[in-house]
Amino acid sequence: MISGRFESDQLGPVVSPTAPCPEVEALYGIEGYFAPPSGYGAPYSNGGSWLGIKSAALCLGITSDLRPGYGWSELATMFATWGLGLAVVIDLDRLPGGSLDNCAMVVVGEKPETGRSIGNRVPSRYVVSGQVVSEGGALVTISRVTEQGTVGYPEIDFNYVIQGICTK
Repeated sequence: MISGRFESDQLGPVVSPTAPCPEVEALYGIEGYFAPPSGYGAPYSNGGSWLGIKSAALCLGITSDLRPGYGWSELATMFATWGLGLAVVIDLDRLPGGSLDNCAMVVVGEKPETGRSIGNRVPSRYVVSGQVVSEGGALVTISRVTEQGTVGYPEIDFNYVIQGICTK
């Protein structure tokens, strides 16, 4: 079983390097395109809901600012194209066979409650867009699928839940 809730208010400050962001950059072969420092990310803290998860972060490459503003949309699109986004390291020691081979995962995102509003639940689709195994952990990257069917950067102000089940 893999389970975790990643709350937007549990995001730490953007720092470099942030695990597992350098590994994400290496997975997609983009680390060579960045001038140091790279590996920036905002780590999530474990609010006690993680089961089988070692670490998680929103990876930002060379950007040290997570606040949306002028140009954020274009930057987020570029990040998504590079494979950056929500990165989660799964503890393989807890899984049958020590791999993700027989696992199925679902990711759900929701906008946090901001008072009485009908618009707090925004439908989005998420996809596990990459994975690599290293040092007893499996790095899983998660991207948003836009309304146009392209890969997008996860919403930075959303809460995410990942659930996975594995069989032998």
